[in-house]
Amino acid sequence: MGQKLALMIVLITMAGCEAVPPNPTAGAPSLSPVTDEIRVDGPDALRRALAEAQPGQTITLADGAYSGKPPRGNDGSEPGRYLIARSGTPDAPITLRGSRAAVLDGDGTGGGYVLHLVNADYWRLEGFTATSGSKGIVLDGSSHNVISGVHITDIGDEGVHFRAFSSSNTIQHSEVDHTGMDSEGFGEGVYLGSANSNWNRYSGGQPDRSDQNQVLDNRITDTRAEPIDVKEGTTGGVIAGNVLGGDGVAGQNSADSFLDVKGNGYRIEGNHGTHTPAPIDPDDCNQRRRGPFCHGFEVHLAVDGWGRDNVFRGNRLEVNAPGAGIWVQNNTRDRNVIGCDNQVIGAAAGDYATNHYQPIPCTP
Repeated sequence: MGQKLALMIVLITMAGCEAVPPNPTAGAPSLSPVTDEIRVDGPDALRRALAEAQPGQTITLADGAYSGKPPRGNDGSEPGRYLIARSGTPDAPITLRGSRAAVLDGDGTGGGYVLHLVNADYWRLEGFTATSGSKGIVLDGSSHNVISGVHITDIGDEGVHFRAFSSSNTIQHSEVDHTGMDSEGFGEGVYLGSANSNWNRYSGGQPDRSDQNQVLDNRITDTRAEPIDVKEGTTGGVIAGNVLGGDGVAGQNSADSFLDVKGNGYRIEGNHGTHTPAPIDPDDCNQRRRGPFCHGFEVHLAVDGWGRDNVFRGNRLEVNAPGAGIWVQNNTRDRNVIGCDNQVIGAAAGDYATNHYQPIPCTP
């Protein structure tokens, strides 16, 4: 069975605020020019337009709330509130766009995904708001898509998830906040790939090679888990120019940093992590007593051969916590590059460290 067909069969049945500085590069860009335009003003019209979309079309959302859930599947599964299962082309992508006042509403953080792309390539998702779903925007088997200028908020688990061989996608100039409202340990802002414990479910037991994805110039704050989580099995992405807030991180399920990298070959540069200063207890980062927030960035070895060849340069990390600015697990310490041009503030265990907070050198 082909990989995409298998994905369709499996996946179609599934269905506190903090003050951070503005990101000067993250203003929402103007919407794409319109060619073949379809205007919609309600949930039924939107579902029909998505189901019939053709390459080159632009679906424009009128302002207003797009709420109400579709019927459950025959097996009782909870589908995505809005499903995209058609593709554009490289020369004629399909655009779904609206203002922030066009609100896709998942009808509750315990329900389905707000917007679910399944085997859908070459889409542009622009400007609108996605809110109140178990997950915000999920891509499964979907590549070459751009999420630009959207707002994802009030989500039960993670905000945006590139999963199941979803590669060469970009999220840019967007805001993600108030994730993990139902499950603190699964409240990542942007999640790349799948944990190895889920490879049987999403990638046929193989590494989930959701590769070459980019997270650029976004504002990701008030997330209960990491603002960005990069999973083992993924390679070659870029994470740059983002504002990452740590005040909402709850310290559940080992989530205690702005960014956790378990993949290979990522370029991580020019990001600004902020965490409000608080009294520091050095015991808060050990295994017996894990505090809500510990390190700035982390590199972990979850599966042998991963957590390597990542490059960290030009990041500003206002850690203000007991851990390190950039913490690298000992068996990957010589396989990653930490530039000396990173700026670390308030990391009690040092700027760059490995196990037991042994300092490690940076690279000029």
